[in-house]
Amino acid sequence: MAKPARKEVVRALLERSGRTYAEQLRINVESNRPSELFRLLCASLLFGARISADIAVAATTALRKQGWTTAAKMADATWAQWEELVPFADRRALKSAERLGLPADTKGLAKLVDRHDFARLIAALVRTELAGDHDAVRRLAAGKADQD
Repeated sequence: MAKPARKEVVRALLERSGRTYAEQLRINVESNRPSELFRLLCASLLFGARISADIAVAATTALRKQGWTTAAKMADATWAQWEELVPFADRRALKSAERLGLPADTKGLAKLVDRHDFARLIAALVRTELAGDHDAVRRLAAGKADQD
């Protein structure tokens, strides 16, 4: 296959993926309205996080659907209004859970702890995965099992 000209590569890129995330999220940046700029700020923070672009888009969309389109509206929100976002576990947490013999799905993990401990469990699974210390967790768990 012959190497395509730069102009053709650019054309193909724009045809295939030439939509900005602001366009995808229906954020009207050109309006220069505070709510649109706030939504763009939230999206930018999410896209900068160590999550996939699809998750960032979903989270930004969820914020809009909840009506949290300004800093004041978000500040007025209560944690009870975030119910739809809990429970959630990313791939890293689920991988760690599977390595430890725990359920490798969010619902299964949620059944193991009280609701207020779910975020701690997910954080612990991610920390364990990043540190690669599954064996240490198993040893600690085995020691506790021996004491029970």
